[in-house]
Amino acid sequence: MKVPVVIYANENLLQKMISNRTLEQAVNVSTLSGVLKQVVVLSYFL
Repeated sequence: MKVPVVIYANENLLQKMISNRTLEQAVNVSTLSGVLKQVVVLSYFL
């Protein structure tokens, strides 16, 4: 099962997420069988 990935980030944070494989990990999580609705990605970068 694959569910949508929702990302909450500004452009600067999105670039950091791309460089540290955060988005790739979120896609991997979205394929887990226990996830029913969506995967939400939030960042703690300042």
